[in-house]
Amino acid sequence: MAVAAQEKPKKGFISVGIGPSISLSSSQSYISNGQNTPPPQYFTPGTLGANVTLLEAGYVFPSKIGITLKWSGTAFIKTKETELSNGNIETLNAEKGVGSIAIGPMYSFALTPSLNLDIKARIGRMYLSKETSKSYSDGSNSSSSSKGIGLGGEFGVGIRKHFARKWSWMTGIDLQGARNGIQLNTSFGIGFRY
Repeated sequence: MAVAAQEKPKKGFISVGIGPSISLSSSQSYISNGQNTPPPQYFTPGTLGANVTLLEAGYVFPSKIGITLKWSGTAFIKTKETELSNGNIETLNAEKGVGSIAIGPMYSFALTPSLNLDIKARIGRMYLSKETSKSYSDGSNSSSSSKGIGLGGEFGVGIRKHFARKWSWMTGIDLQGARNGIQLNTSFGIGFRY
């Protein structure tokens, strides 16, 4: 009589993803760069951007508590034309990038045999860069840039829908913040289970 081998549950995952971001604050103070003057607020609450999860990895222990690591980047771009009082047209191009690598605990539970809900909290290093350029119809232009590194954190939830023995669709939402502002990142991607 043949006995079917029971498959070991998959405890870990590695995934990638992409999705939209929404700026939730207008705080643009530059961390670790010595600037005390607040810059102009080009990226106000509601500004849309994009984020990419270059790597997210997680492992769940038998207690349903696990550990998660995430490496991600977010970009916001704004272009605006304004007619000045002297008749000159000002064209503004502003770019803000946030990169992070963070680690922290995760609580995971199965909603169904093929669907997991993960609650995650991470802390780590965040990198901010901002570049602004202005050009005018009279031919003049100006530009500025700044960057900094600091400590930040994120809290989020994710859903993993297992569509094959070793593969899952991933979706999630994370609230990410540091002294450079707060944004809400959503992502959709694919994960490998092991």
